[in-house]
Amino acid sequence: QFLYFIGMQVEAKLSIADPASFEALLAGLNRTLGSPVQVIRQRNLFLDGANGELAAINAICRVRTNCIGNESSAEGRSSVVLKEHNEVEDGTSARFVVEADLPAGAAFVADLAQIEKRVVETCVGDAIRSRFGDTIALRGVGSFDNTRSVFRWPIRPDVEPLRLNADRTSYPFGEGYEIEVPCSDAVVIDEVLEGLRRLISSAGVADDAVALGGRSKFQHYAAGMVNMNAASSSHMRVEAKLLLPNVEAYERVLARLIASHIRTDTQRNMFFDSAAGELSRAGAYLRLRATDNARYTITIKEHSDVVEGSGLSWVQEEDVPSDVADALMNGSDLRPLMQLRSSTVASALSQRFGITPNCSVKFIGGFDNRRSVFRWPEAASIQSGLELRVDETTYAGDAASTRHEVEVTDIAVPVHDVIELLQSSLAGLGIETRQCDTTKFQEMLRRAHQS
Repeated sequence: QFLYFIGMQVEAKLSIADPASFEALLAGLNRTLGSPVQVIRQRNLFLDGANGELAAINAICRVRTNCIGNESSAEGRSSVVLKEHNEVEDGTSARFVVEADLPAGAAFVADLAQIEKRVVETCVGDAIRSRFGDTIALRGVGSFDNTRSVFRWPIRPDVEPLRLNADRTSYPFGEGYEIEVPCSDAVVIDEVLEGLRRLISSAGVADDAVALGGRSKFQHYAAGMVNMNAASSSHMRVEAKLLLPNVEAYERVLARLIASHIRTDTQRNMFFDSAAGELSRAGAYLRLRATDNARYTITIKEHSDVVEGSGLSWVQEEDVPSDVADALMNGSDLRPLMQLRSSTVASALSQRFGITPNCSVKFIGGFDNRRSVFRWPEAASIQSGLELRVDETTYAGDAASTRHEVEVTDIAVPVHDVIELLQSSLAGLGIETRQCDTTKFQEMLRRAHQS
């Protein structure tokens, strides 16, 4: 049995304009209210139907994992919530909420297939099916991280202290800052907002750095992504990944699929970070990929993880000229890339990670990959246009140290459906597989640490 909650939720929300004002506010809250009772790291994944059924009625379905303090990722509490009438006006949010606990830790957020299966087993899944029918298929539509400092706020002597949340939210397009207070029946919203104004003023934060909340975090995320995607190729990528047991299985797959062959590329993949490690600290990496047709692609990947064959990441990538690639490959020199005025990757490195053109860059590893791409007409019943990518990856120049896998990318339907169909298709060819639990990049790091 897992805990659940159904009812109305009312919150007061104030947005903070900039990081300096937010840090001043945190310092002031520490002086006035004492240290936070909790500091929680939250990972948030949002789901909707394939046709945007939830968005059409101004609702969201969110899966959240909370990790408190230095708690390991496996120990965090996960929950799923359905919020309807998810609007914020003049600093006040009132919405109908259905919430349930999920039996998993923080790593669960990376496992999109398990999320979809577990959500439908909860009262949240019941509520979604009751509104949209049993055939609705949930899919991931976005994600972001949040660091929440929780304070106890004795607003009046005659009522229980309220919970005051100071939130620093990391969106793919930048950070946001917010104060929110869930309200009890013992206080009215205007009293809470006025009390918050006094707290913020006593912290020395300027009035013009504070505004009444006008939208939820998800609404802010959705609006920011529209603007960001209008000028870049950044998007959430959902993948299915299966490992092949050996080179014989790999060669058998290639032979069995030959009639559906599209192309084969030889790739050299090189990974970089700033000398100070800004990317790795943010759960990201910079990859330069060179293919045998003299194509060079630069990629930022964030929150890239694989659990039980299901991969989820944020990707921003673009092709770059050969001179930009040569500077990075041969001298770890970012300047030619950062000087490309039209580069959205360069803009992201600067604006989201604080990396400047003169920043020192270090090479952190690489591997070679031979990728054969095939049509997959059997998948047309669940999503048209899906392709099979069959990879042979060689680490550290050692031909005997290879990894073989089959992957399907840019999935827009429940990923566990794709994994099951892929396993079944390969089993029908007499090919044994197992679900991936690491990316190629994570495997590269693991091998480097062992050597």
